[in-house]
Amino acid sequence: MRKLFACAAIAALAACSQPAPEPAAEETTAAAPEPATDAGAPVPGDYTVTYEDGTATPFTVNADGTWSGTNPAGEASKGTYTFADGKTCFTSDPPNENDTCWTASPAAADGTFSSVSDKGVTVSVKPAAAQAGETAAE
Repeated sequence: MRKLFACAAIAALAACSQPAPEPAAEETTAAAPEPATDAGAPVPGDYTVTYEDGTATPFTVNADGTWSGTNPAGEASKGTYTFADGKTCFTSDPPNENDTCWTASPAAADGTFSSVSDKGVTVSVKPAAAQAGETAAE
């Protein structure tokens, strides 16, 4: 069901987190380390989630633990998400039978990644910034 799209989008976002850059050679090791972040945790922003059949839907992940999206039928959805044990779990508002957890693959250089739900659905997720770069390059 396409209401699951919102959940898929969030899971996809999980793969968008990037590792911290390597410190420059001149930096000293005496500096306090950066706080650790959860690898694979959702990165706030706007995304396009594409299903195996080619259907694409917009999705937004917010820093406050909420998400929103619109499916191809024009139906808006929203809810909350949590990240634990390498999975992003999305809960709709109100909760429904499509709520599930997603495991994201490592992101490509442009931030695009795939995500698989606990129900076996696979999606491709692309950040809006990558899409903007494609438009500018055309």
